[in-house]
Amino acid sequence: MTISQAHGLKLCLDCISTFSALELDLCQVYLVTATSGKALGAVAGIAMVLYNNSLMSAPKRLQSFLALGTYHTARGIPFAINSNLVDALTTALDRFDEHRCNRSAHDGATVRRSLRKAGMKVLAPKAAASPAVTLWCHLIVHPSVSAIN
Repeated sequence: MTISQAHGLKLCLDCISTFSALELDLCQVYLVTATSGKALGAVAGIAMVLYNNSLMSAPKRLQSFLALGTYHTARGIPFAINSNLVDALTTALDRFDEHRCNRSAHDGATVRRSLRKAGMKVLAPKAAASPAVTLWCHLIVHPSVSAIN
């Protein structure tokens, strides 16, 4: 039994940065958010809410495109959506394999090790760090370098 179940709560997780970067067991989770971009590697633009339970129909005062029950009843996306985004997501899912999470962990460890070796500080402690690495780089251009047109 999970902590949320012990307290009669439904667990909802934001997995936007970890969906497909970490091996996740979401069986006991009520709702999960994910996106086509980030670790999944498709073009950003599709927001996803995953669920494994029955959903109520939309309340009258809630716009139908925001109500998960609308999508459940339609057994898919009941509104127009950019087909290029769907194709990019399909390609990313087709390329997904069981080794992706291991590669992500290996790549993340390599990047962290290289950053430390270069004298940079890695903010997240190893025990709390996601295997997926997010970098922020501030580019400093030497004054003698001319702009590229």
